[in-house]
Amino acid sequence: MEAQGRWYQRWWVRAGAAVLAAGLAAAVAVPWLMPMDRFRPLVVQLLKGATGRDVRMDALRLYVFPSLHIHAQNVRVANPGGFPAGDALAVSALDLGVTLRGLWSRQIEVTRVALTGVRLTVLTAAGGRTNFDLATAGRAAAGRGGAAPGAPFIRVGTVGRITIRDLGLVSASVDAHTGHIVPGFALSGLDADITGVDPTTAGWLRGLRLAAALRHVRLQVAGLTKPIVFESGQLTVENGAAASTFTAALDTLRASGTVKLTALDPPFATFTLRVPALDVDRVAGLMTHEAGSAVAAPQGPRRLLARGVVTVGRLGLAPFEAEQVDGRVSVYSDRLRVDGYRLAAYGGTVEGTAAVDYAAAAVPATMTARARALNLARVAAALAPGAPVAGRLDAGATITASLGRPQGPLVTGGGTFSAPAVTLSPLALSQVSGRFSLNGTRIRIDRYRFAAYGGVAQGAALLDYGAPGLPLSGTVRATGIDVGALARTLAPGTPRITGALDGAFALATALGRDPIAALTGDGVFAVRNGSFPGLDLNNRLGSLTQLAQALHLAAPSGSTRFRYFGGDLRLAGERGISKNLKLDADTLSGTAHGSFGFDRTIDYAGIAVVDTQATGGSPVGTAMSLAGQALGHALPAAAGITGARVPFSARGRFDNPQFALAGTPQLLRGQAGSTPAARPSGPLQLPQLPQLPQVPGLPSNLLNLFH
Repeated sequence: MEAQGRWYQRWWVRAGAAVLAAGLAAAVAVPWLMPMDRFRPLVVQLLKGATGRDVRMDALRLYVFPSLHIHAQNVRVANPGGFPAGDALAVSALDLGVTLRGLWSRQIEVTRVALTGVRLTVLTAAGGRTNFDLATAGRAAAGRGGAAPGAPFIRVGTVGRITIRDLGLVSASVDAHTGHIVPGFALSGLDADITGVDPTTAGWLRGLRLAAALRHVRLQVAGLTKPIVFESGQLTVENGAAASTFTAALDTLRASGTVKLTALDPPFATFTLRVPALDVDRVAGLMTHEAGSAVAAPQGPRRLLARGVVTVGRLGLAPFEAEQVDGRVSVYSDRLRVDGYRLAAYGGTVEGTAAVDYAAAAVPATMTARARALNLARVAAALAPGAPVAGRLDAGATITASLGRPQGPLVTGGGTFSAPAVTLSPLALSQVSGRFSLNGTRIRIDRYRFAAYGGVAQGAALLDYGAPGLPLSGTVRATGIDVGALARTLAPGTPRITGALDGAFALATALGRDPIAALTGDGVFAVRNGSFPGLDLNNRLGSLTQLAQALHLAAPSGSTRFRYFGGDLRLAGERGISKNLKLDADTLSGTAHGSFGFDRTIDYAGIAVVDTQATGGSPVGTAMSLAGQALGHALPAAAGITGARVPFSARGRFDNPQFALAGTPQLLRGQAGSTPAARPSGPLQLPQLPQLPQVPGLPSNLLNLFH
């Protein structure tokens, strides 16, 4: 019995090898037997008829390995008429999985689709018309060749998978006047896988399932110099709805959130967005301000696209800051609207609404705000660190801004404010209220009013927080201020003056520097029905004291009471300077000029007139009256003395003034030394009378008394 042959010598092995070789030969021969490129004009013509626009294709090939598929290269679908020239769709490579049975029957049965390098450019023209709207009467693509009558040349059954790699989407609008393309946004780097495609079933679009990874996807928005880069995320579409989770970055800004599209036609989304920190100034610095750089808005009526909730951990808009920002946001086709927001700032809360027209060239924005219990010390620290301010502020405002200006955002608006109590150390104010307006970096207090120390003050002010030094200027008109209580606040201890203060001043300083050193101002003041406690001006005028002592009359010290004390006051160089001060007391009147320093030093000169006939005056006034009578008996030439006119100077410090003669005094006779008046209408008229003649025989201490 012969030995069995080797395995490859058996008949069935040889038969199988022959069949396999024939199959391989047939498979290799198919592309040559069916040259697909000759069908390219037919495919292009069918696509033109279906879309109503120009279609181009560089090549059409049939490949067997790694699977049977048709490869189309550089497929481009042009924009329809009425739109700028260009491609609405461009695909670098399109691969269609097909069946061998379909090819033998001269039909293309698509089982899978793969697209690479896809570029979609969606243009929106007037009336909401887009370049993807199909012609109403597309021509049918009738089959040809060996296909049965009425059978389509391309037949799509259940497609296992559609893969898209490197998808780019551009959205823009067409200017109705110039016909130019106005950019909107551009999305690039998106990969997606689509399953569940079965065009043979009704409602097959709702059965689509899409999954896309957002990592490294870039979103370039018109008006921004840098793209939004997605760091992670996933997009899914199923049952006619879409959902996404993501984290993204714009420069140093980080954000995360979710998006759900409950409807795709028309699209409407709900979303949540969380931003740990938002620096508005930095984002504004990323905005371009070139002509035509505004985001393109779809033509036609405004449409609601999305609605959601935004949370910001910390919000910065120099010099202001806020935290715990929560807002309800609606996104329209041309506007972003904050239906309501609430934030914490400076120990209080702020709530209101806002809107941004992002499609307009100037990017106008509006905002309303209602602030409650803001800590003024913290607000002042943001504007001018170290400013001695305390209290709680309530305010309401409406603000507008142009965010797209080349020079930067322009903020305007205004509102009201109030505070039950405010401390401008060491001053204490109450019932503070007023109106304010904003214009750029300038905050103007158009009107303010407050109560302090038994009186009321009102005026206006202006702060420019964008200028070097934070300049602050304003006016103040005060009535009925208890100057004694005010003096005790400024310098604890016994006040050097009492009475009711009225005044009107224009002041200016710089909060960003030393506010006291930079303080300047001009104005007038009047103190009525007051006194200089512990300061008897009669006794301080040494010549009058000498006269009283020469006549052996008591001259006790005490306070000088007055009906009026006031005049002009100019502040500069940490000094208060007056050219014309007036005093109207019971037995004393006078004028003075000079200055005081913020270091409590004084330097004044003036003329005092003592009335020896006044009643209810000081002891020295009484002494002068008795002295006049005594001189009248001793010296007939001295009879009728009614007062004295004394030039003086006052130097030293507020708490220890040093008075001295500054010229030759004169005795007055035959008229009152001062005219009682609550408020002199002009400068005191002091008569120039002859000097008292020197008569021999008078006591030595009375000789040359006033020299």
